[in-house]
Amino acid sequence: MMAVSETAIGERALPSFSIPERDRRWGRLRQLMADQGIDVLVAAPNTGSHDKHQADARYLTQFGLNGENAACVFPREGKVVGFGGRSSKLVPHWMEDVRTPDRPTAAHIVEALEEVGAAHATIGICGLTASRLLYMRAPDGVAPYAVVSGILAAFPQAKIVSATEVLAEARMVKGEEEIAFLARGEALAEAAQRALLTTVRPGVAEARCYAAMLAAEVERGGSLPFAIGWLSGPVGDVYPHLTQPTGRIVQAGDVILAEIEGRWAGYTAQIDQSTYVGQVPAACRDAWAVAVDAFERAVAAMRPGVTFGELMTACAATPAVGGWEARLGLHGRGLGDDGPLIRPSGPSPQLANRPLQEGNVFIVRPAVDRDGRGDVARIGDSVVVTANGAQRLGTRSFDFAAYNVGF
Repeated sequence: MMAVSETAIGERALPSFSIPERDRRWGRLRQLMADQGIDVLVAAPNTGSHDKHQADARYLTQFGLNGENAACVFPREGKVVGFGGRSSKLVPHWMEDVRTPDRPTAAHIVEALEEVGAAHATIGICGLTASRLLYMRAPDGVAPYAVVSGILAAFPQAKIVSATEVLAEARMVKGEEEIAFLARGEALAEAAQRALLTTVRPGVAEARCYAAMLAAEVERGGSLPFAIGWLSGPVGDVYPHLTQPTGRIVQAGDVILAEIEGRWAGYTAQIDQSTYVGQVPAACRDAWAVAVDAFERAVAAMRPGVTFGELMTACAATPAVGGWEARLGLHGRGLGDDGPLIRPSGPSPQLANRPLQEGNVFIVRPAVDRDGRGDVARIGDSVVVTANGAQRLGTRSFDFAAYNVGF
């Protein structure tokens, strides 16, 4: 990499974590590695799913920026080797050995493993398999074939295992600095929602609304890539989830159900929000009231020691209004899906009995439906579990009138 002046670096410095935060997470990881008998971790590059598939590498190094590859070889004892792109100069280095190939390959990782003495070690590969706590949406895992096969060929005497559970347990509990980054992400998502409210009107292209939302986050320092889930159409006839809008024109009587991520230095918060355009059926208010009530009941029930099953029961107890009923939806939030992905159909029995922990952060987003049909009202927010209960990271109002625009 060409030499870069300190002035150039300072002008472009990225948000970063402290050395105490590094020591907190590295220390926790090394204890978990010892418990599982793992000598060295490998976090390989994989920019899939909006960079979430290389969240382990970013967690270990804080390297990564909008599709740049990052990787790490992390021994339980000894030097850590980090691989980053051009932006790796823009954050303080957590390790002395930082390498910046254009793209870290299997050969680079094998070389680093040789240097840390992994020939007869137990090597844990991050994301080799999925689990109920991490990479739930990637059932085949996220570790690249070339990296896995390269390690197997280079170290026939080593034991190769999945390290998914080790990173899952470490990433589930957030430190104070991580929660602060997620709060910044939440503020970005709410800025995008305000941009939607300002832009959406009958006759406006959906793509224009979406562009305004993207701009609102980027100009406030939000990092790319982030996702905005898009469901739109007349109330009762919404087109299913898209990852971006089409050329459709907004019409009076529409509802836009947006799942809006806000990403700050890779940490992704999320809000879910209904926006109604013009005159809409009265049933929308009933569904909205149930969504808000269910959200508040779920958050009120969240505290350390409460199980996910108990949380689902608290949400399901929301009284029906006009036939609308609620069931819990809950996703992990952090560098990726750091924690349970609970759909309204319910979690596995194993997960249902797992207790919440202080420092968990989730997007709480109840599903509201009537006679098996939904997509009328959505409310969701990122929520942190504290020692004394739970706290929303968002600050926006849940007043229906604030989200009914375009008359």
